[in-house]
Amino acid sequence: MGTLDVVWSLPTKDTSSRITGSSVFDFEGDGRAEVIYSDECFLWVLDGVDGTLRFAAPNTTFTATEAIIVADVDGDGHAEVVRVSNSANWSCNAAPWINPDPMTGRPGWTPPENAGFYQGITAFGDSANSWVGTRSIWNQHAYFVSNICDPRDSACEPGSGYGEIPAQWNNNWDVSWLNNFRQNVQDSGLFDAPDAAVSLTVKCTDPLVAVVTVRNLGLVGLPAGVVAGLYRLDMGDEVELTTVVTTQALLPGQSEVFEYPLAMDEGMKDDLYKARILIDPDNPTFNECKDDNNETPETDVYCVG
Repeated sequence: MGTLDVVWSLPTKDTSSRITGSSVFDFEGDGRAEVIYSDECFLWVLDGVDGTLRFAAPNTTFTATEAIIVADVDGDGHAEVVRVSNSANWSCNAAPWINPDPMTGRPGWTPPENAGFYQGITAFGDSANSWVGTRSIWNQHAYFVSNICDPRDSACEPGSGYGEIPAQWNNNWDVSWLNNFRQNVQDSGLFDAPDAAVSLTVKCTDPLVAVVTVRNLGLVGLPAGVVAGLYRLDMGDEVELTTVVTTQALLPGQSEVFEYPLAMDEGMKDDLYKARILIDPDNPTFNECKDDNNETPETDVYCVG
């Protein structure tokens, strides 16, 4: 008979229930699932292979029979982490928890603004939208994928409705794309991503009007806040005229159009223009599947007649 060995361990704070459950999820789609756990004072995300701390956020909770949920709660094609908090501050505001832990990288516990405890439901998402997709459903503490149906995948029998509980579920370990039991996952499109693209026309009006269009050509939603720059070419050099920022999330195929009237000193009919998606490499707000359509070719003024 085989034996069970401890691969790694991490001290947590749970002097109340001691029965909080852990969840697992492969956020990066690299075949290595992370472990998500909430004790009385922190939400933890740990590397499943060696227990290295990947993320920690202060929390307060009774730690009853609860577990962290990982699901696509806003339908953007990417997973989110959902945690619960309540008014139980079990000495989180005392040493050693208020002190950062240099051994694990855990930050010191801090309270929310003007309060001594956290309360409510909080969803955490990746600011770069790089977490893989997953199902949008999670029905119970003892959740497993084939225990509740989503017609967009094949966990249940064909014809099953969204949220339907099967009379007899399929064994998770017998479904080819599962065999993971407690881990939420979707059947296909795991690595679907947005694709920000930009186009430019310059209308022959008085004054000239530059029309910058930001479009999502990808398979999942593109978050709001995409920045595009408009430039005039001056002897080969780019002169920035303005920047535009998308004001709404763009679903696959959707676009947002910006019109910018050009002042007399910003362009004439014989000038050339260019537009470009601007991404801060040190603080990206989304990850896309293609980046070769983030800049327009040189564009001149469009006149009819």
